[in-house]
Amino acid sequence: MQWLESLEQLGASAFDSVSEGLSSGLADRIKSELNPDSPSAPADQPEKQYNTTTTQPVDGPEQTQGAANSIQSTLNQYKWWIAGGLGIVAFMAIKGSK
Repeated sequence: MQWLESLEQLGASAFDSVSEGLSSGLADRIKSELNPDSPSAPADQPEKQYNTTTTQPVDGPEQTQGAANSIQSTLNQYKWWIAGGLGIVAFMAIKGSK
């Protein structure tokens, strides 16, 4: 039971140290070091506002939003395949009609 009493004394001394540190202004010092000179009302200081504009994506599915942009993107990407396929179909239609 000796170890239990020593553990209790250790816990009590640690608790006393923490409470003494907090009562002596340690919490205020930590707070001032973590957040130095922060404005109380940042909305009143527009020159210190963060830039909140979002950039538009340059690739991916977010770039081609809407049906018209999606169709235009597909035509730009596969225009030679589409032209070739239509050319073959036209050739076969002309050859088959004779």
